[in-house]
Amino acid sequence: MRSLAQEWIAANPWYDPNGRDEDSRVTKAVDDGLVAEGYDPKTTDYWHELTRRVSARINGGGAADDDVGGDPERKAAPARRKAPPTGSTREHAPPSTRKEVFVTAERKQAMMDAGVWDDPALRTRYLKAYQAYDKNSAR
Repeated sequence: MRSLAQEWIAANPWYDPNGRDEDSRVTKAVDDGLVAEGYDPKTTDYWHELTRRVSARINGGGAADDDVGGDPERKAAPARRKAPPTGSTREHAPPSTRKEVFVTAERKQAMMDAGVWDDPALRTRYLKAYQAYDKNSAR
């Protein structure tokens, strides 16, 4: 089972745990502040609060402006940060919302052996075929 931290990082691919960009450093500072306030990183409330505060600071606020003293005149574009997933695996998503293909090590190796992994167009075509196969075989 993946930890909530791993799920949050997976849901927010922009985040760099090593802090090599400004958004990631801001996120780390917010993270440290939440722990200092007594939030428990083992709870989903912690990760939702982290997402809310990071969004408010990095995206200029949006709906969270009132909570963090942002400029009410500045209503930014919709937040690009995501809340953590509520399930621990991809099977928790309804079939109608699954837009990804789980690429097993065997499938990746087969694509590499066939010489299609390094070609984006061919790789996409193969991944769509895998996605269709998975969708049809799940029934």
